[in-house]
Amino acid sequence: MKAQRTREAQAEFLALRDEFKGSDEPDLRYLRHYCTAMVSMFVPSSGQWAYEAKQGKLIECSPSIKRRFPMVTVDEIYKGIRPRR
Repeated sequence: MKAQRTREAQAEFLALRDEFKGSDEPDLRYLRHYCTAMVSMFVPSSGQWAYEAKQGKLIECSPSIKRRFPMVTVDEIYKGIRPRR
């Protein structure tokens, strides 16, 4: 994604997501939501990333996975906005 090769990045995220599909392992379930969130960011005005982030937060997986592949929920975004004076 950083190299602006969006088609390749999207294809890789889709392939990884499919690889993780159906897994009961919490780390892989979280990563599947992460991949879906990343793919949704390629689609203008898609809110799918918010759903995936919310679902990912519910999974009790390795903290290191969540630190390395963070997802931010809409609630966390709003919590960080300071009110105007």
